[in-house]
Amino acid sequence: MKKRYDIATVVALMLVACVTTFVFTYLFVTADLRDQFAEAGELRNEFQQFISVRDEIRDNYIGEQDDEGLIDGAIGGMVDALGDPWSRFLTPAEFSAYFNQGELALQLGLEIRFDIEGRGALVTRVHNNSPASEADIRPLDVIVAVDGVGFAEMDGFYDAVERLRGDEGEVVELSLLREGEDEREATLTRSTVILSPVTSTIYTEENVGYIRIHSFNHGAFTDFQNAVDRMLRANVGGIVFDVRNNGGGMLEVMTEMLELLLPGQRVIYIRDRDGELQSLPETLDEDTEPFAGGLPFIVLTNGQSLSAAEFFAAALQEHHRATVIGEHTMGKSLAQQQFEFGDGSALILSVSEYLTPIGQVSLAETGGVQPDNVIAMDARRAAMLPNVALEDDTQLLAALARMGELMGEPGGE
Repeated sequence: MKKRYDIATVVALMLVACVTTFVFTYLFVTADLRDQFAEAGELRNEFQQFISVRDEIRDNYIGEQDDEGLIDGAIGGMVDALGDPWSRFLTPAEFSAYFNQGELALQLGLEIRFDIEGRGALVTRVHNNSPASEADIRPLDVIVAVDGVGFAEMDGFYDAVERLRGDEGEVVELSLLREGEDEREATLTRSTVILSPVTSTIYTEENVGYIRIHSFNHGAFTDFQNAVDRMLRANVGGIVFDVRNNGGGMLEVMTEMLELLLPGQRVIYIRDRDGELQSLPETLDEDTEPFAGGLPFIVLTNGQSLSAAEFFAAALQEHHRATVIGEHTMGKSLAQQQFEFGDGSALILSVSEYLTPIGQVSLAETGGVQPDNVIAMDARRAAMLPNVALEDDTQLLAALARMGELMGEPGGE
């Protein structure tokens, strides 16, 4: 016989269920609200000093003031307080200049980055057959004024970038510093420059291929692969890769190059802020045959080999596939991510760290890649690379001599 409940019992059970649901919902919501109010209180306390200082400026400062500039300066100061030279806040105008920075290479044959010492814009590369090369501008020169406006008078590095940009045929006047020399002036006429991220040649007498990687940017891998194929068709006895004065570039491009030279091998680790490691490539095959039958490699580095350029050398060195010759690299391990905001501003923030593929070494901690064979080079001459005659390039001469030894060893060409 089925048990029956009267209406009063059913109503009572429903009321109990409703009350229980209400109580649990209330407790959950109030707990969440308490957390939100506590967080809001903490934020209010954290920003109270900022608000107080801002109010004092508004009420008492004798000069002109710009609220937007104050806010931007406060945000920039917060990022600067991280003590990381690679993280920075960009105002809308600065971010626009940052985004369009590549135009300088196309118009002037000039690549620059912010100078850590704050003197101006540091020249990192000068393209051949360009207005910059014709004006004898060299890597490591510092642009301290554009059209008579000094860097100290500009609104930061990206203001300098905007002043350097212009229309084809227009003239721009630069003031430059070079170590050991007086400040000098240079006049450049903007034009159209053809860019080559990778250049190569074959030293026929030594039977050695030479590939210079100027940057790891878009288009570099295709040029790199074509250069390597050319070397293999010529049956060279070894290849010298030159990443001196290379300011880095894209992780993906560097990884593609290394996966070509180190098939089936790990080429880099990436560590996130939680300490988690990601290996590239993710799938390894230790049984893969060495590239080109173990053809000997040498990598040339110097103190202006930066980021991707350093890890290119480090991976080949750790896998014992290349001898590194030259000078220790800069030691930049941090990787940045770009965060864009609705007003057009952006945050460039270090969010992860690169580590070498075998030793899991941070190059920032070791002071860069340490060469197997340290060969110093005169700073002025090094700044002119790659526009240095072979007989004056002590590091490349050392690389060719060492390659001759490697080719003569058992297993060499």
